[in-house]
Amino acid sequence: MFAARSSTWSSARESSGLPAESHMRLELTPRARAEVMEATAWYLEEGDIEVGLRFAEELDRTFDRIATNPLAWTHLERGIRRALVQGFPYAVLYCVEAERVEVFAVMHQRRHPDRWER
Repeated sequence: MFAARSSTWSSARESSGLPAESHMRLELTPRARAEVMEATAWYLEEGDIEVGLRFAEELDRTFDRIATNPLAWTHLERGIRRALVQGFPYAVLYCVEAERVEVFAVMHQRRHPDRWER
């Protein structure tokens, strides 16, 4: 579950007290954190509240899948990987480092790709 004040994500499974699967620490850059908040707010304010909640849950599942198996997703270039948020037009862009995964973008797939250049 993503906390707005933290850059580290923890799975809903961990937060519930259930045993978590082995996974890497997943950290969001300030920019990625802002994009998560912006996208979630848009769905909650402009769309249906149920759709907004579904988006937040699916993004949480996407983070969990990345943290559990970070090398399973599409390699784009220079160590950058992309995982799609199922059912929504968003992609999570990240890189895998020694002991953590750094998420640097959570972006709408129709935005210009230069927007996520590091």
